[in-house]
Amino acid sequence: MDRSAFRQTIEVNEMLEDLMETESSDVLMIDYLSVISPSEQASFLWKQILESRRRHYDWLRSVYYQLNGRWPEVDQEIFRRPSSYEEGLTTQLTRTERRKLHMQSLMNQMLYASVYFSQSLQIIYNQLLYEELLLRHLRRF
Repeated sequence: MDRSAFRQTIEVNEMLEDLMETESSDVLMIDYLSVISPSEQASFLWKQILESRRRHYDWLRSVYYQLNGRWPEVDQEIFRRPSSYEEGLTTQLTRTERRKLHMQSLMNQMLYASVYFSQSLQIIYNQLLYEELLLRHLRRF
């Protein structure tokens, strides 16, 4: 493997690890927000986001495994309960935006990689778009 390819692999691994650092806190926060949500409809939407986010992290781990031949070992961000429902919603919207930017960068890095990686990253990105749509809909409650 030449230096350029090796450097790119390291950068891709770091980007994947960065995306996976928030798994525990995301899952806990989304679950918490589903419990304190202002309505049953909002709670249902949070549960849909939670299901999507879990699939999202499963895909990220799978891509990491396919690239490295081992499962990722990532230090998890500590969950901090939001001071309000609105703060939690805003935090999730901000994280989703940041994740979309990371995914776009990652997709650009992997542009000429295998079809498997390209499709996997596109699936993850599409899940983020779906989550963003649900989060924006939750602003209406």
